[in-house]
Amino acid sequence: MKKIDKKLEEHQESIETKVEIKNFLKIKELVLKLPTWEDTNNLKNFVITNIERFDNDNSAFHQDFKTQNEIIRRYDEVLS
Repeated sequence: MKKIDKKLEEHQESIETKVEIKNFLKIKELVLKLPTWEDTNNLKNFVITNIERFDNDNSAFHQDFKTQNEIIRRYDEVLS
């Protein structure tokens, strides 16, 4: 955030000639609301972990489903 503030202040003079100060302050306020790199990285890691866990759970369920179908098929053959 300090880097953003510093860069915004450095460029404020050149920006002032192009935009009004109130618009500049609105932009600065909006930029400061953006998530930090750390927050974004933490969210990415959280989502990736959840997707991997879901994929593993889905694969295990699929394998169990195939096993159960095979058991039912064989049991049906025995009863026939």
